[in-house]
Amino acid sequence: MPNPAPECGPPPLSVEKLAVLKNNPISASEALVAQPWLVGAKVELARINDEIQHLEALRTALLSPLEVYRVALAPHKLLPVDARVALDMLALWSDFRVEIYEHEPDWNTVDVLNTWLARSGQHSLSLEILNGDYTSTTKLVAEYSHRIHFLSLDSMASLVLLQPGSLDLLEDLCLESEDGPVHILPSSPSALLRATRLCTLTIGELEDEIHLDSVGIPWHQLTELSITQSPLSVLHYYYILEQCADLITAHIGILQLDINGPVLAAAEKITLPALRTLGLGWSSLFNYPGFLENFALPSLVDLLLIQGDFNKDRNSFIAPTFSTLQRLAIDDTAYGEDPGITSWLYACPSVVDVRIPHSVISSPMLTEITEESLLPHVEMLIAQGADPARANGEH
Repeated sequence: MPNPAPECGPPPLSVEKLAVLKNNPISASEALVAQPWLVGAKVELARINDEIQHLEALRTALLSPLEVYRVALAPHKLLPVDARVALDMLALWSDFRVEIYEHEPDWNTVDVLNTWLARSGQHSLSLEILNGDYTSTTKLVAEYSHRIHFLSLDSMASLVLLQPGSLDLLEDLCLESEDGPVHILPSSPSALLRATRLCTLTIGELEDEIHLDSVGIPWHQLTELSITQSPLSVLHYYYILEQCADLITAHIGILQLDINGPVLAAAEKITLPALRTLGLGWSSLFNYPGFLENFALPSLVDLLLIQGDFNKDRNSFIAPTFSTLQRLAIDDTAYGEDPGITSWLYACPSVVDVRIPHSVISSPMLTEITEESLLPHVEMLIAQGADPARANGEH
């Protein structure tokens, strides 16, 4: 490494003064002072660049074998063969991510994790655990809860043991299981009541809706919400969403619904002033207009609708108006021909990107689009599922 040289010191002439002079020459006396500094500054800059290159070379030389050693030694000396623990070291402990995928983690796995976590200092953690009902993983969450900023669990068991304030760094919580519904415990995990940074919540398939309100979720501070498969009633969704005034992105779905019954109205229209992206998905026919007319969405830009009945009333249908919408995607419908989607297109005059089922596109619709009486600002129209059988209304 080059020997350090003394710094060249501050410029003898202020930058502000030289900027005022612009292209006018400076005086001879000032030039005598400035020229040596300029030479010294160039030398110092070259020295610093050489030092940076040397440190980069050392860093590269260290990182390469470090990664090889980590991969080679982990399965043989640290972990049992049937365990998989992923340790993200690329950020050099600025973040530490642990994923546990085991039916029951043994003492060796947990011991190794505790060792690594202890060596990671006080940096924030991303923790993802499946089969989290076991005592060993539950204790792991409890011990390091004060450092967790992302937490993904398939059970509420780990949260029940935590005290208020123990998740004060938590920003993102995911309750989701690949093997079945998430079991919501009847006792309230009070730790979430003081999770003041929590802004993103993902809930997968729920076992039931009985105890969701007892979880203590701070709905009012969420900016992103995803409830993908849920037995929540429509009124329960109203109750949740009216508390989420700061939502920017929402994806919600429902599993059970009386397809022949009306959509119940909210007590009063629910305003979500910041909501820009909304995705709605349902496992059965659902009355979208009847649901959406209960909301005021002044900032909505993206709307995704999956399945459902797009007619509020087959004889007199008025779609909600979305004057700010830029992108509309309708993924599927229960009908082979236009089930009221044209009315939705009229209700979204500002959209530039439209994705709708191929089966609902007709010659009159294309004519209206060409003449700009329908979708006057559209730049992209994508026909999804262009299957001849579906296009002919055959099922």
